[in-house]
Amino acid sequence: MYAQTFSAQNGCDSTHSVALQVLPVLQTQESRSICAGDSTLIFNQWRSAAGVYAQTFSAQNGCDSTHSVALQVLPVLQTQESRSICAGDSTLIFNQWRSAAGVYAQTFSAQNGCDSTHSVALQVLPVLQTQESRSICAGDSVLIFNQWRSTAGVYAQTFSAQNGCDSTHSVALQVLPVLQTQESRSVCAGDSTLIFNQWRSTAGVYAQTFSAQNGCDSTQPKTVRFHPYLAGVPGARRVFARGKIRRGRTVRYSRGKTVAIRRTRWRLIFYLPR
Repeated sequence: MYAQTFSAQNGCDSTHSVALQVLPVLQTQESRSICAGDSTLIFNQWRSAAGVYAQTFSAQNGCDSTHSVALQVLPVLQTQESRSICAGDSTLIFNQWRSAAGVYAQTFSAQNGCDSTHSVALQVLPVLQTQESRSICAGDSVLIFNQWRSTAGVYAQTFSAQNGCDSTHSVALQVLPVLQTQESRSVCAGDSTLIFNQWRSTAGVYAQTFSAQNGCDSTQPKTVRFHPYLAGVPGARRVFARGKIRRGRTVRYSRGKTVAIRRTRWRLIFYLPR
């Protein structure tokens, strides 16, 4: 109450009082929460950012009334993990066996009421397969995976690769043939024949090794046989027949000596004792 005294026209005091009433200004608040990525309608506007939003209204008492909305944005949990498996293997992701590379995700309900998404990035590591080829000559051997091998085939061994997966190395072994060729020759006693660039006059087997096209040795033995016609006849001498005489025929000379005839590669040779 406020009062003040004035002097009236009649000379008396005049007092005027003012009773002042202070009306309340209404302040109201509310709190809201949304999940990240969602929005809510506040004062006719969609809001998705956390903060305090206020608006003033006219109250029944004629004073302003302010209403505030505190908006909280709750996080949506995003969790990730990485896995790796070897090619041909599988892993259990969200109750399913997976063997293909990719990102697998599933949404769960978090404690704050918002969705929680968990992602699994799956990598499939290669299993290394390496091969090599080797060849050896028959009768030789080669060291494969700490073992000497002489039989043709494919030999494989598994190792642990740097990526943790198995690595298989295979060796294909080929056994090349060693060529063995033979030839037989026969000459008469006292003759000789050229074998491997050498003249031979003694019976026996002569062999020489060559390098074949496949890189292996090729051996060619040659057998020489000598036919000593009339070798036991004292003073026998070799005679060359110039004409054509059939094998197995007999020839009579003026001396009355008869011998057997055989054909050689170059000429007819027989022995005639003196």
